[in-house]
Amino acid sequence: MRLLAAALRRHGIPWALFGGAAARSYGVDCRLRDIDLITSASLEATDAAAPGAVPYVYGDLEGRVIGKIEIWPSPLLLDGGSTRYLFEFDAEMRARVRIASVPAVGLEMPVLAPEDLIVIKALQQRGESCGKHDMRDLRQLWEAQREVLDRGYLCSRAGRVRGLDRVERALAAAGVTETFAGPHGGAGG
Repeated sequence: MRLLAAALRRHGIPWALFGGAAARSYGVDCRLRDIDLITSASLEATDAAAPGAVPYVYGDLEGRVIGKIEIWPSPLLLDGGSTRYLFEFDAEMRARVRIASVPAVGLEMPVLAPEDLIVIKALQQRGESCGKHDMRDLRQLWEAQREVLDRGYLCSRAGRVRGLDRVERALAAAGVTETFAGPHGGAGG
């Protein structure tokens, strides 16, 4: 991971971890099968930075993989059952990326903000049948980060992907009894 991070930096490619590795850096107790990385670079730019990466397809997404590291270009197409959501690693999201200790790799790395991870988990809601635990992760992420969440940004991001209703329902189903409204703004849910 250290070599890939250095290569992406050398090529000026913005990136951040998301998924389980990022969630673990925020206090979620989840088992990892891989490490997910999102970038705003094209697959061609990624190939130039990481020539050892091989093509990888998951559902409708095409990415690259090096060992257990999966590299996904933005936008992600998140499967929400009957609806798909475009999740773009845009300038606002990149500005909210945090450098955090990532237990899975033993390094400090850029990770998506917890609000973005909440939106991803709430949109996907994958379960044990595919080896995922999005609802459990969602609940743990909310509990671990509740005091510092920017609820206004969370609402904005969920609305931007046209998934606010799904995110609100997922949070309720995960046992989150609070609304989005709070010290950081936002609209109820």
